[in-house]
Amino acid sequence: VTMMFCGCQPRIRMANMTVEGQTCPLALSESVPRFSWQYETKARNVVQESYHIVVASSEEKVRRGIGDLWDSKVVRGSQMLLVPYGGDSLQSQQKAYWKVYATLRSGQKGRLSITESKVQQFETSLLHEWDWRKETQWIGRAFDDDVTEGNTRIAARYLRSEFEVTGTVSQARVYLCGLGQYSLYVNGVEVAAEEWLKPTLSDYDK
Repeated sequence: VTMMFCGCQPRIRMANMTVEGQTCPLALSESVPRFSWQYETKARNVVQESYHIVVASSEEKVRRGIGDLWDSKVVRGSQMLLVPYGGDSLQSQQKAYWKVYATLRSGQKGRLSITESKVQQFETSLLHEWDWRKETQWIGRAFDDDVTEGNTRIAARYLRSEFEVTGTVSQARVYLCGLGQYSLYVNGVEVAAEEWLKPTLSDYDK
């Protein structure tokens, strides 16, 4: 009988990469977002020794490890939750790419290994009040039986507009702020129909 033992180290993979708790968000309302990540592995006693976050303005730069927006450098510690962005404040409608490098210690012998995440991305929304004012106009309607104080009662509003698009559309964004719940339809199809009770908890004083 021949017995063989494999000394291979179980693979350690970064997972659940989020910005402000969201995966690849397209409408962040924070100019100083926070990054989080976890690890998936069958290895035991895994401890993060250090991390290194790179945030770049293009996917090519972040793949090359160039953090032209922010380079945290190597930070010793086990923090993996809500690590704050430390670069210059992000601008409205800015797209950014990010990844994490980490040094880990695992196993009974405390073997060191280095791992890196896949490239992630995020995009900011309209961050400032003047962004909403410079090219937009608030629309709505008041009804005589609206009650806006105390036990409020406001009827639903249905707002509709038409426009034509010429040429090929590569991507489009809709920035919507509505007091209360809303549903958005484009060409008769609901946008993000799987999301109920839109929007999530919002601070309308910001």
